[in-house]
Amino acid sequence: MMTIAISLARRRSITSAILITAVILIGVSAIRFSQPAFVGVPKVLTDFDAFHIAGRLAAAGRLDDAYDADTFLIEQLKVSGIESFMPWTYPPPFVAVVQALSYLPIGLSYALFTGLSFAFYLLVLRRIAGDYLPGVLIAIAPILVINLRTGQNGFLIAGLIGAFLLALMSAREKRAGALLGMLMIKPHLAVSMGLMALWQRSVELLAIAVAVVVALIGAASWLYGFAVWTAFATALRQATGFLELGYYPLFRMSSVYATLFSLGAGPRIAIVGQALCAIAALAVFVLALVKGTTARYRSALACAVAVMVSPYCYDYDLTILGLALAFIIPDILSRSADREVGMVMALSWFVGGYGLVAKILMENVLHLGENGAVLPAQAMAPALIAPALLILCCWMALILLRNPLNVSTR
Repeated sequence: MMTIAISLARRRSITSAILITAVILIGVSAIRFSQPAFVGVPKVLTDFDAFHIAGRLAAAGRLDDAYDADTFLIEQLKVSGIESFMPWTYPPPFVAVVQALSYLPIGLSYALFTGLSFAFYLLVLRRIAGDYLPGVLIAIAPILVINLRTGQNGFLIAGLIGAFLLALMSAREKRAGALLGMLMIKPHLAVSMGLMALWQRSVELLAIAVAVVVALIGAASWLYGFAVWTAFATALRQATGFLELGYYPLFRMSSVYATLFSLGAGPRIAIVGQALCAIAALAVFVLALVKGTTARYRSALACAVAVMVSPYCYDYDLTILGLALAFIIPDILSRSADREVGMVMALSWFVGGYGLVAKILMENVLHLGENGAVLPAQAMAPALIAPALLILCCWMALILLRNPLNVSTR
């Protein structure tokens, strides 16, 4: 973040530095994906490897194998020679995207997907934040690094959400409906966006969203056959079981479920806690809609709620949090002293970077799971992102309730 006093030239130089760093990171990561020995590191599977493997299976007519956890893990083993745990649970329409990418070598495929989705995210973020873009990018820097390094789709999803909210604000209902329909590739992050659409009471918006969803389902069914939905449903059931067993890296999740589970609560208690959190967040959001807050505040709250509903939400999904900050950063700065702004930024870095730091410590210091082996939840670091995220959101909400400070006191 930064104070309002920073010059436009300084802001541009900060943005340029961030972009150059991102390009370098994409280039190095592309080499690590394709030729890790060239940079002196072993092959380690990350998220985009799973994308590429699923795409290749789909291209070979073996998409059912991607949705079968045991078979998919064997395919991952063939690529890296080490055991990993990355089940495939994306809906069939997204498979068409990764299949198209799989025809390219993995390094080029990763660079294309990550570069284009990052550019899309930046364009949307720039439209929301305006001249405050550098401050937003600095505040979410750890989240940017995670997505740039792993090739996850956090930029794509957040870009679609941000574009949807911008379309709503400008009363472009057809565009908003189309963008909302596209979010079916990660529907658990779009619940609050669906509520926003319902609140608009626009038949046209909702009809277009439904039409897009139907079209995507139809296209995927035509490409892979109707039976693919049975395989997809099976994969979701398997993933639910894995989540209940604590097989996923909970310390990288931003859900209350992950926090409670990692601290010793059983899956039933953890899911009750998650349900209560989701209900409370949605209730606050509905109350804000009823009371008629500004469009920017509604949009920021929708983004915050989006990452609090599902038990399955990772740190790379917190690119959505960058959208929330972009909507409200001018008001945050005008109501906070510089010291408090720094504290908010530090907390934002903790939320975005805790999972990354914990993973590095576990692999390099504690030597746990360094070969991708599945660890029990008790052996992992505690999942602390959710409480920090709740504190951050509540803190910023309290700041927004204040009157603006006198600029001369800053």
